[in-house]
Amino acid sequence: MPPACHAQSVPFCSAQVVSIYSALDIWKETGFNLNLAPIVGAFEGVGYGEAVGKMILREGLDIPASEELLNTVRSVADAYPNSADAALDLLATIQRCNLEPGFRSISHPSKKYSAQAAAFQLNIPITAHLIFGHDIIYTHPVSYGAAIGRVALRDFLTCAEQVHQLEGGVYLSVGSAVMSPMVFEQSLSLSQNLELHEGRKITKHYMVIVDLAESTWDWQRDGEPPADNPTYYLRFCKTFSRMGGRCVKSSPITAISYLLH
Repeated sequence: MPPACHAQSVPFCSAQVVSIYSALDIWKETGFNLNLAPIVGAFEGVGYGEAVGKMILREGLDIPASEELLNTVRSVADAYPNSADAALDLLATIQRCNLEPGFRSISHPSKKYSAQAAAFQLNIPITAHLIFGHDIIYTHPVSYGAAIGRVALRDFLTCAEQVHQLEGGVYLSVGSAVMSPMVFEQSLSLSQNLELHEGRKITKHYMVIVDLAESTWDWQRDGEPPADNPTYYLRFCKTFSRMGGRCVKSSPITAISYLLH
């Protein structure tokens, strides 16, 4: 999926276009909201994609009272220490940012265009796979590594659960040269290990790779090209071709035309 800041900034902006890049406020609203959502989401036990989708759809976040969080810590610390940690992370953020308890309204005038909001509304799993420092929101002071790690891990496991059900299905990778193939590779590896323990294997899966980078090499028929061939360094083709099943490379125009018809 696209970087989280892009996926949230479109529904966040109204029809009146304003410049959200500013060296002074470091994307004040986007940075604050996209860092607060996973902290709240970690406490609620959801992943990054679901936390952001819920925030967009409901146009806000539920901020618990400090005493509620302290009571949670006291009641679950022994049996569920990770939940207690998530509550303390949120409590620290509330105190640091002077957040009032209750519903924190965050208007999203264009939320009807949000894939994350639609997925949350329809109860469809949607995940975000993060790299610390890869986007401007991680320079915001509200950014909290522990909470981001919790929601990111949940999203990886959610993705792996979906890949585990891929037998006879199709994985569509659009415009991702690194993140999609690498997350898919680890998800399928985890899933195959679980299947092998049961005497099964995922083999009847299809991977459709849509990317602007051209590749005339037939990875399915000819395997990997030699290292002196520039196509060898198309990492996404190399990774998917090693994943078994059937892999098909498609141009964006061909893929869109097929989906529309």
